[in-house]
Amino acid sequence: MKSPFSILIVEDVETMRKLIGLTLEGMPEFRVSGMVGSGFEARLELDRRRPDLVLLDIILGAESGLDLLPDLTERGIPALVLVAPGGHGGGWSLDPSRIRGGSALKGQLMKPRLETIERDRERIRQELLTLLAPIAK
Repeated sequence: MKSPFSILIVEDVETMRKLIGLTLEGMPEFRVSGMVGSGFEARLELDRRRPDLVLLDIILGAESGLDLLPDLTERGIPALVLVAPGGHGGGWSLDPSRIRGGSALKGQLMKPRLETIERDRERIRQELLTLLAPIAK
């Protein structure tokens, strides 16, 4: 079994980027290979870090995280779109067949909240293990 899985976090809000990293900390199955705040930085890190998975915010300042999907598809790297808990994005339904490079998109992952980080940690761990199970073999 491949372990730990390397994860690249692409999130423009620094405090959220750190919170996601903190949430994954201590999970032996995962290793944060990098944390970046823009699509430009993410493209540089894709070849340098070769992550197994990208956690991708949709809104990256003036950019759209979805613009990164063709690069992920080309490299065969799956992505989960990060959505805000109980707010913006929680009700989004992204149809990968309607998005350029959408075959890299494997679903959505609710962002953690500091107030519920312990509960969120186990939820996120289970969701990531389920997604990455086919790669683990």
